[in-house]
Amino acid sequence: MEKKLKIILCIVVIILIALIAFVGVYSKDGLIYKNNLPSYKLSSEFTGKRVTTFKVSDETEEKIYDKDGNEVDSIPEGANEEEYKKEQVKVNVDEKRNKENYEKVKKIFEGRLEALKIENYLVRLDNETGTIAVELDENDKTDTILQYLLCDGDFAIQDSKSRDVLIGKDQVKKATVLYTNTGTEGVRVFLNIKFNKEGAKRLGEISKEYLKPEDENSTEKPDKQVAIRLEGNDMLTTNFGEEMHNGELPITLGTSKESSEIQEYAEQGSFYAMLINNEEMPLTYITSGSGITQRKYR
Repeated sequence: MEKKLKIILCIVVIILIALIAFVGVYSKDGLIYKNNLPSYKLSSEFTGKRVTTFKVSDETEEKIYDKDGNEVDSIPEGANEEEYKKEQVKVNVDEKRNKENYEKVKKIFEGRLEALKIENYLVRLDNETGTIAVELDENDKTDTILQYLLCDGDFAIQDSKSRDVLIGKDQVKKATVLYTNTGTEGVRVFLNIKFNKEGAKRLGEISKEYLKPEDENSTEKPDKQVAIRLEGNDMLTTNFGEEMHNGELPITLGTSKESSEIQEYAEQGSFYAMLINNEEMPLTYITSGSGITQRKYR
């Protein structure tokens, strides 16, 4: 009987050793399970993976308010600075640091990676802190992809002077990259923004209101123009050449006969479409790992 027990015990020990050799022993380190047997390497270590950690920012930023309490970008030159108030505020207010917004950011990350046709990615979330770990294949585009994840993703069509929002992101149905062959000039690449029913109606209204002047030879800049704003910057400021009745707005990115230039325009368009087609970030994230040091991509 004792001999049988020894045999069974030996078999169990052999099985355990085999499992440890092939699988490894792990412990939880934050979001990541790490192997405690460094002499053994996992298959993912041979394929060139990079894990980057994104954390909810604790930074503050300066806000400037005029005497009426309205926020302004800066104090106008020559103005009385005493009439303006400066205040340091958190980029992420406490009320927004919650599980719902953490989950939303994770979803946005995944949507952006899908839109960029990234394969073999993994996005993990710590629901308590909002920290997100992203695992990607290591290649020459990895840094750029990680920068894209930090973008705010804001989009709007505004009055170029008053900055009143004429069409918001919630009125966009889908943005896509399209091509057309112009013949002598080459291939034109453009970003086509298709609006939902409400946005299409509004586009028709503002295209009539901000229509290009009939006198095309006039050197005077039109008083009323729209600014198409994406990621905190104006893509372009212009008038409409005609009234838009089909609910779509094509924006030319470039025209070329060179395949390399066409590819550059297409990649730029894909980046724009990725931001427009996914929600705007509800929180600001930062990361200082893997060569990414900026707070946001601009």
